[in-house]
Amino acid sequence: MGLNTTGQFTFKCFHKDTPNDFVWTSTKLEDFDINGSDFTANEGGVQILYNSEKQQYTVRSNVNEESVVDLVFQKTVEGVKFGKDGTTLYGEDVENPWGSMRHIFWPRCSITGTIDLKSKEQKIEIDGLGMYVFALQGMKPHHAAASWNFLNYISPSHSVVMMEFTTPQSYGRTRVNVGIVTDTTKVLAGTIDNSVVFNDREIDEVGWSIPKNIEFDLDGFDQDDKPIKAIVKGSLTNLGERVDIMHEIPTFVKNLVSGIAGTRPYIYQFCNKMELDIEALGVSESGLAYNEITFISD
Repeated sequence: MGLNTTGQFTFKCFHKDTPNDFVWTSTKLEDFDINGSDFTANEGGVQILYNSEKQQYTVRSNVNEESVVDLVFQKTVEGVKFGKDGTTLYGEDVENPWGSMRHIFWPRCSITGTIDLKSKEQKIEIDGLGMYVFALQGMKPHHAAASWNFLNYISPSHSVVMMEFTTPQSYGRTRVNVGIVTDTTKVLAGTIDNSVVFNDREIDEVGWSIPKNIEFDLDGFDQDDKPIKAIVKGSLTNLGERVDIMHEIPTFVKNLVSGIAGTRPYIYQFCNKMELDIEALGVSESGLAYNEITFISD
């Protein structure tokens, strides 16, 4: 049995106030190559390049005329990984795991460049803030997690990132949650004693119980081992899209999960103003929060 190796460049762009009005493209790549931390495809039509000073990623793509991208991500605080190398291992033998995932974060970046959207006849000049994450999933998605939560909160003064996944029943519904809190120049805390609280839940037409309000609680220590607790909370007024994963993913991945009982994968993507409170630092402010709630299986 041969391996089917594929590459895909996916892109989504929307205005923060109207997240349900978006441009989405997903383009199959050919002749892709990974060289160290660099990725190229389609004879240079896609490039993800890491600079020699290890402070900057350049992301370029012209493989789809509907979404021509030329962006520079400049790290403004130190990168973060949890554990030895940011890897989560699955299996009874740590030395020989049967599955793994790896996540490494640049939790706050300056981003400059352009995005050219043909269908909207717009060339957008980008000069703002964001994050960059390296994510590698070395296993079938429905084996890795039954559900996910993700947060990226940004204000002029602070950034908060949270990633949570809950394993399937075969791994005891184990919850793994990592969080990062930064100011404009440094990481204030990396946290693992975190939680996501769903409030005012309501079952929607595809059968998942979706909150109308949400709270992200991060509990940890700063770099001087002083306790720090950050809370991001707000209403989920603006739903950008409910993504039917089975409709979007490549056929070979779809075939892996389509026959699994109880698998109904959807991603709920929100963009809303939220409040950040860090009592120990006297921080109480508003910012923009992009968050995702993903359900894969019961």
